[in-house]
Amino acid sequence: MVEQAAFNDVDLIEVDGFVVKDVVARWAQNYGILSFTATHGLYDHDVGYGNGDSGLYPGSTMKGCATNGTINPNVYGTCEKAGCGQPSIEIRNSLSYGNTLGYSGTAGNSTYVHDNKFYDNATGLTTDSFASGHPGMPEECFRWENNQIYSNNNNVFDQSRQKYCSSTSFQARKPDIVCPQFQTAVGTGVLIGGGNRNQLKNNYIYDNWRYGYYLLSVPASLRGDNDPSHQEDTSNQNLVSGNVMGMSPDGKRMPNGMEVEWDGSGQGNCFENNKMQSTSDPASLPACPGSPVYMPANPAVLAAAAPCTAWDPNTQPDPPGCDWFQTPTKPQ
Repeated sequence: MVEQAAFNDVDLIEVDGFVVKDVVARWAQNYGILSFTATHGLYDHDVGYGNGDSGLYPGSTMKGCATNGTINPNVYGTCEKAGCGQPSIEIRNSLSYGNTLGYSGTAGNSTYVHDNKFYDNATGLTTDSFASGHPGMPEECFRWENNQIYSNNNNVFDQSRQKYCSSTSFQARKPDIVCPQFQTAVGTGVLIGGGNRNQLKNNYIYDNWRYGYYLLSVPASLRGDNDPSHQEDTSNQNLVSGNVMGMSPDGKRMPNGMEVEWDGSGQGNCFENNKMQSTSDPASLPACPGSPVYMPANPAVLAAAAPCTAWDPNTQPDPPGCDWFQTPTKPQ
């Protein structure tokens, strides 16, 4: 067991080849188990709970680009022409609960996440191309399969919690009080803030009171890249397939607030063979292979999310116009 680190409990930086097995990481100020600019790694039978950011974090991972069956030596290049190839990081048979985020990974490329449980976090899993300063943008090529992602309604952003966190040093805090270190939409199963060619397949996603699956585009300018040719480089070719949404593995109806919330942007995003209990936005989701051309984002969806990016635990704990930090009503 590793606990109460003032930054991360387990911190793996620029490592090629690692195994983190049977580790319990709890009550860190930021991350339970973090790997960054690391590759060829395995998280196996680990537990992360009570951490201020995420329990498990593979970020800026090597892109597993495949060219003629081999790994592309361009570690942080694009896989667009080469294909996704082999995963760089595998996470299996692990639990992550009671954190701000169960799993997160800015530029978390080529991760294979399977047979895990993510529950009782503010958000179950998230990956993004938003936070600047991370190699490997834009994020692409995760494969998340056969996980249980449920009951992620833990509001660590309420006013009394944030007041306590901002006025109490880490050393003086009660260890089991989670102080959030990153903004997210409370009540969400899976959140993708700009990602490409990802596969969310055969998961159980239920009892997340806001959204089961939340997909937003992120213009490159938001991460400090102003190249005009890069402004439509996220939220393309994401596949959502074979998921059971709004129902537990034992067949109990436990709906998400909305099964899918998507800003509608991108090219080649598609949905197939998912079982859903409630509504989605848009109401009609594209079948595979999705739109052959890039579609613009729905400004109403982006407008609702935009104020939330201003969140800061010390200076802006409750941004005007943002409802991410309010506990959603339990769906019926």
